Amino acid sequence: MLRHAVPEEILDQVVSCASVTGYDEPRLALLSAIESLFKFDPLPTTKTDLPIMMIGAPGAGKTLAVAKLAARSSMKGLDVAVITTDSERAGGSEQLEAFTRLMDIDLKVASSATALKEILLELGNADQIIIDTAGTNPYDTEQIKKAARIIGATEVDPVLVMPANTNAEEAGDMAQIFATIGARRLLPTRIDVARRLGSLLT
Repeated sequence: MLRHAVPEEILDQVVSCASVTGYDEPRLALLSAIESLFKFDPLPTTKTDLPIMMIGAPGAGKTLAVAKLAARSSMKGLDVAVITTDSERAGGSEQLEAFTRLMDIDLKVASSATALKEILLELGNADQIIIDTAGTNPYDTEQIKKAARIIGATEVDPVLVMPANTNAEEAGDMAQIFATIGARRLLPTRIDVARRLGSLLT
C-alpha cells in the first residue's frame, strides 16, 4: 500500500479493518478488508430508473466513458438516449456526436439546467439515459455551483469520473468536493497507464 502511495489515514483504516478479519494470511486479510470497506458495483447494462450522469474535472474521460457505456447498453438491445450539457467548450459536443452517430443515437444538447429537465421529460420512455457534462474545476466555486445546478435539475445518478493516475491526496480532495454536490460512485479511468492506485482507495 505504501508503494501505491495510499495516504496514511486510508492505510490505517484498511490495516485496522484487516487486523480484525480473522485471517492469518496477509493477502486474505487485505482482500477481506477492502471488500468490507469498499463497494464494487458495475455500471448497469439493464433498464435504469435514473439517468446516469458523468461528472468530473476536465480531461477525466467523461465523454469516452459515456460513449462506451452507451455502446455497451446499445449492444445489449436497450433503447439508449445520450445528452450532453457541454455546450460551451469548443468541440465539446462534436466528439460525443461522432460516437453517437455510429450507434444511430440522436445526441441531445442541453445548454442549461432548465433545458436538461425539458429534454429528460421528452426522453422518459428510454431504457437508459446517459448524460455527459462539462469538465468542472473542483476548486472553482462558480464552476462547482454550475455543476450542482445541472445535477439538481432533476433526479439523476451522478458518477464521478477520475483518472487512476491522479495524485492520491489530490484525488481525495476532489472526491470530497464532488461528493458535496451529489457524487456517490467513482468510475476510474486510465487504470492501464497507472502504476500506483492509491488514488482510487482515497
